[in-house]
Amino acid sequence: MTRNTESLAGRESHRNLGKGNLVRGRIIAVSFPRGGSGGKIGITLRQPFLGRNRMDSGGSEGKAEGRKAETKPARAEKAEKKKLTDKACKTCRMISAGPVCPNCKQTIFSDDWTGLVVVIDPANSEVARLMGIRVSGRFAVRVR
Repeated sequence: MTRNTESLAGRESHRNLGKGNLVRGRIIAVSFPRGGSGGKIGITLRQPFLGRNRMDSGGSEGKAEGRKAETKPARAEKAEKKKLTDKACKTCRMISAGPVCPNCKQTIFSDDWTGLVVVIDPANSEVARLMGIRVSGRFAVRVR
């Protein structure tokens, strides 16, 4: 990552991936240390239909670029507001905006969380099994 531009640059392809770009990736590795804190999720973007979203890659029409320039700050502002309201349950790590956790019914929340895992089908998800998740929803990887 280059510090002055806040982007990732491909060594061979010379393509850039900047802050705020939409990407589609595939989880290829999940690692949780024995202590339960931290962890790593490895992803790849180098397969067909993966990588930066085509609509986000700088479009060829002037109108589309102008429209994107207007909506990008609004999208960033909306994401920033969402970060401020969403909290992670310290018991089960489910992310919620309400005062009570919908999963474990506890009221102990933290706004100091990192990583986001969205579980759609917990019965068939290897990531959900490794994290001990039995219901679908949004979960934090690490809660402090």
